[in-house]
Amino acid sequence: MRSSLAALLILACTLASCGGGGNDSPPTPELAANRASAVITAAGTATRARISYAVDTAAPTEVNVTLPWTLTQPLTRGQTLTATATNLDAQGNVSLQITGSEGGVVTSSGTSTATVRFSCCN
Repeated sequence: MRSSLAALLILACTLASCGGGGNDSPPTPELAANRASAVITAAGTATRARISYAVDTAAPTEVNVTLPWTLTQPLTRGQTLTATATNLDAQGNVSLQITGSEGGVVTSSGTSTATVRFSCCN
């Protein structure tokens, strides 16, 4: 009896996880055509940096990282991604690069900060 109940419970959980609930349909062609991404890469001879990045006028996200560091940021056509790397070490330099999924690269480097601005998919 106990094993039958356990098997029934496992079957019910498995079926529930396979059911709909979410919208798994692919995006419309118009929406898919407007999607892109950009990769932020921070590197340099410094070992630590504070990275601040934002899309358009959204509040910036700040993270303290060990270099090298990368992040893929989803974007929509027309959006602008801005990023700044601030050297947290007493020595060395930082460099910052944004590479767009549809082309385009911007770079900057400096001993204390590096700032880049990337406009998506123009």
